[in-house]
Amino acid sequence: MIMIPRRRLISGFSLVEVTLAIGIIAFALITLLGIMPVGLKANKTSVDEIVALGTLGALEADLRTSPSTTAVSAFFRIDRSLTSLQGTGNAKIYLNAQGELTTVDGEKRYRLIVENLSPISSSTPVKSRPYICRAKIAWPANGKVREDGESLETIQGGVEVYLAIYVL
Repeated sequence: MIMIPRRRLISGFSLVEVTLAIGIIAFALITLLGIMPVGLKANKTSVDEIVALGTLGALEADLRTSPSTTAVSAFFRIDRSLTSLQGTGNAKIYLNAQGELTTVDGEKRYRLIVENLSPISSSTPVKSRPYICRAKIAWPANGKVREDGESLETIQGGVEVYLAIYVL
């Protein structure tokens, strides 16, 4: 009896196929890792803007709800003479990363500046006319700002709003 050798079927990937698969996966990973810093920076900017807008909303509520008989606003402790119809000036407040008031240099993340602007109309009675405040928040808190108030070199971001507050 004559035996005919059978061919064994060997299954698996060749070295060329494995090398190509590793190359494709490496290319995809390098692309994803290249995009990651952009996504992280966008996320950080978004968080900063959310904290800034929340702080400006809290500032508006603080100025609107603080009794006019008190010398300073309830939460932000803004001297009401800065926001009165008679006075002009500004208040500078520093906040930490969570948007809370701070005076510690290492914790300062945001700089909030509240400026009094002139009343809309001087012909209306004092009790019925609004006073206008400009509130600017910028980060980081130690960023440089020109004398004219425009943002500059080391400021990463900022938000500015105008508030019309009626004196009661």
